[in-house]
Amino acid sequence: MRRILRRVAAFALIAGLCATTLTAGASPRAHTAPALTLPAHPDSLSRALASGRITPAKEALLRAQALFRPAHVAALYGPVAPPAGRDATMVLRDLALRLGSLSAADRKVAHAILARPTDPVDPQGHAWSVPEAGASPDCGPNVCIHWASGTGGDAPDATDTTPANGIPDYVDQALAVAENVWGTEVGTMGYRAPLSDITSTNHGPDGKLDIYLTNLGPQLYGYCTTDDPGLATPGTFTASAYCVVDNNFTEPVFQNHTPIQNLKVTLAHEFFHAVQFGYDIGEDTWLMEGTATWMEDQVYDSINDNRQYLQNSQLKYPWIPLDHSANCCFQYGSWIWFRFLSETMGPGVIQQIWNRADAAPGGPDDYSTQAISHVLAAHGTTFRKKFASFAVWNKMSRQRYSEGKAGRYPTPVGSGSFALGAKNTSTGWLAVKLKHMSGIYVTFRPGRSDGPRAHLTVQFDGPRYGFGPEGRLMVLSRSGAVTVKSYKLNRSGDGSLRVGFGRGHVSRVVLIEANASTRFTCWQGSQYSCTGSPRDDGRVYQFRARIS
Repeated sequence: MRRILRRVAAFALIAGLCATTLTAGASPRAHTAPALTLPAHPDSLSRALASGRITPAKEALLRAQALFRPAHVAALYGPVAPPAGRDATMVLRDLALRLGSLSAADRKVAHAILARPTDPVDPQGHAWSVPEAGASPDCGPNVCIHWASGTGGDAPDATDTTPANGIPDYVDQALAVAENVWGTEVGTMGYRAPLSDITSTNHGPDGKLDIYLTNLGPQLYGYCTTDDPGLATPGTFTASAYCVVDNNFTEPVFQNHTPIQNLKVTLAHEFFHAVQFGYDIGEDTWLMEGTATWMEDQVYDSINDNRQYLQNSQLKYPWIPLDHSANCCFQYGSWIWFRFLSETMGPGVIQQIWNRADAAPGGPDDYSTQAISHVLAAHGTTFRKKFASFAVWNKMSRQRYSEGKAGRYPTPVGSGSFALGAKNTSTGWLAVKLKHMSGIYVTFRPGRSDGPRAHLTVQFDGPRYGFGPEGRLMVLSRSGAVTVKSYKLNRSGDGSLRVGFGRGHVSRVVLIEANASTRFTCWQGSQYSCTGSPRDDGRVYQFRARIS
């Protein structure tokens, strides 16, 4: 028993290091501001928030300031964790939704941060230090590209050859990419178009989506945010957007792809955030980032920048909850769940989820896991069944996912391996505590003395069935064939399966123990679905494997 418990305890510690759960700012409302976007490890701001020295609104303001002026914030509060490449959208979203909770002086600072690069120069945001180039932006049917004048700094490369039209080639390329992204996500896939920004003070020449090119430095790809005055109306959770992307993508952090490839996946990702703002700007972070990262591969299938996030996903670390959204990239890595859904149910299932999450007047306004569960029910299945199948796919990622083999997807880290035979016929009862929407893999291998007729019985003893236990047993033969058996658990969460275990025929048997619970006490300020407190975390899951 100590063998597996020791390993699982270590894994729990790893998961804990990635999680920062706060209870400040909880609201009894059915739809509240999302949990704050937090760093992987506590920094000066998250510690100040946890201790009550600053409010959630103040923390959101300081976190947004630190995107552009980290030294200024560090001088006041201490070191601030640097953002990941795509964190700015959620950080600025958090600020936009908390404007009303700031003091008048802080609200003025916040508006400066949320201001567009073409707004008057300010020391807080990311405004250009030079005027906008040209008399008007470069506009297509749906999008306008804005760029800074001159050379260097925020200005893009001035090369103008294809076509020679007085507009830098990079600007022309950005417009072509943005219009292609719009055509794919809105025109072909059928998502709601971003809302018009015509009511914003500085809305560009019209209500089209405005995209600004600027030097975002060595860390950020780009972001979308909002200056929609309508968010000041209580109960409003849809908003227009404007976007900012890097003006060259030549910094070392971007070297895995060409500048134009980086521009493409950034716009595919960030544009989908602008789309999401028209459904629910306050939706759970893992749904927003997971589907935006999934969208990159739908629009530009061959670039595959999103594979980098699989190293921080349930595909590799199955014991970390699927909806974990602390800022150590798991919210981006959750794209593999949406890839699983789209490969097994068709890509339209993701749009159906967003239709359920719709917070516009008359919309269902489901939170993330609730929306997914409702859509799966409409397809005649349940979250727990799909989640268990997801665990099977992940164990065989290179065989099941369409890009698994070519993409060299990681395989999950196991939680124990046992050789069973005549001298070691049983594991005895072993136990582990699982968090919601997570699981473990335990492997059993035939010992040298196992004859061809040997069988293995694996007993599963989970918590009550209503608390979310699910189990699968995978039998991997030496021929390469895989058989998957499902546990039929009783009300107490108990079940048993007996499978062939002959050494000449079976390579290994893998037990999947999963906590598929989606039960939450919502609006508690956590990093999980509906900012809720999971109701079934920490319940005991036991198993025993024995030669029979």
